[in-house]
Amino acid sequence: MAFTLHSHSGEFCPGHAKDQLEDIVKHAISVGYKTIGFTEHMPRYDLRDLYPEEEMFATAREASSRKTEESLYEDYYDLQYDMLKELRPRVVGHFDLVRLMSEDPARDVRQWKGVWDRILRNLALAREQDGWLEVNSAGLRKGLAEPYPGRIIAEEWIKLGGKFTFCDDSHGIAQVATNYARTVTYLESLGVKEVWCLKRTPNSGVDGTMRATVEEVSVPLSAFREHFP
Repeated sequence: MAFTLHSHSGEFCPGHAKDQLEDIVKHAISVGYKTIGFTEHMPRYDLRDLYPEEEMFATAREASSRKTEESLYEDYYDLQYDMLKELRPRVVGHFDLVRLMSEDPARDVRQWKGVWDRILRNLALAREQDGWLEVNSAGLRKGLAEPYPGRIIAEEWIKLGGKFTFCDDSHGIAQVATNYARTVTYLESLGVKEVWCLKRTPNSGVDGTMRATVEEVSVPLSAFREHFP
């Protein structure tokens, strides 16, 4: 049972993703997916929202308190903390996305005490809220050595007893399940045996008046390996 809980379509995210939602779903089924979650972006109405990622990173760094990457990371994790408190998300997406445009994406952020303390704080809050961290294979597609989250963060999450879910963060048919085999290997190297998914249960009312429910389902990592050796 392979799946993704984080994907996009060109139908509902034009200009950022490609392909129609139904075509993506059909392709996902063909490669073994049983569940697919679409997490479309809000529409962008201002040119300032359309800048390339590199320019956004530089602008954000200059706006940070000390105009350094370290202070940008601190701001990023402070904003993430605010989001966690306000929204209490079931799934925390690409936890350490900030490293994508870093001058040194492989940097050991434990060297930055303020950053590392914030990371540990956020992980603790997400765990307290019974949130899941997604293991996002898009980091590999974008040239990083590891998926999101990186190893040192994933290891801390494991120590907390946190659950992982799995996603490709695809933006069209061509990216469905991209680097899944490498991501499975990454999780295996961490000692992870299972990932978690959401399953919709049928409503129990004969006349359809009872609401369906969503339950958590454990998926053995070996089920992914069967599809992506």
